Amino acid sequence: MSVTRRKETILKEELLMKKNIGKLYKKAVLGMFSAIMLFSLVACTSNNAETNAEKSATDETAAKTEQESKSSFGVGEMAEHKDVQATVVGYTQSEGSEFNKPTEGKVFVLVEFEIVNNSSEEVTVSSLMNFVAYCDDTSINSSLTGIMEAGDKQQLDGAIAAGKKMNGVIAYEVPTDSQQLEIHFQPDLLDNTKLVFIIPK
Repeated sequence: MSVTRRKETILKEELLMKKNIGKLYKKAVLGMFSAIMLFSLVACTSNNAETNAEKSATDETAAKTEQESKSSFGVGEMAEHKDVQATVVGYTQSEGSEFNKPTEGKVFVLVEFEIVNNSSEEVTVSSLMNFVAYCDDTSINSSLTGIMEAGDKQQLDGAIAAGKKMNGVIAYEVPTDSQQLEIHFQPDLLDNTKLVFIIPK
């Protein structure tokens, strides 16, 4: 083989090696770039998950703090004490029926509660023992005749198993010109904590 051909062969081999090295370099750079992108994506996803978890925990804490700081609750607002939640679902006024009417100058007010037992033990709720009511700051009793106007809704009395809930109605008889009904619910009779609900009339 002549010297010239040998040089040409060597040059071709060098060019081929450079091309292969270039290809390998490009693959290495592409692999590193892909790895960096994947790492960034995982990091962002992890950060987002942590941020969402922190935000959820913060929102839950804020909601609980706000709930604990409130002194009274309105219709549709949930109050809680010792894992027992209480909400006034709604209320209605009634002038009674043909054979069951309130005292003259008064109306029946039927208040529906939802009680949720999130504790690990059974909870007993009594409309007589756990509830105290005031009409325009005057103490009143629940009305046994008023509950007769509740239709197919049950009176708010009974036991609630752990993790279960109960809906029921308490009836009161109030003056037609009264302004508001204030109901105090004491979930645990062994302490003095009361959840106060304001019912505008």
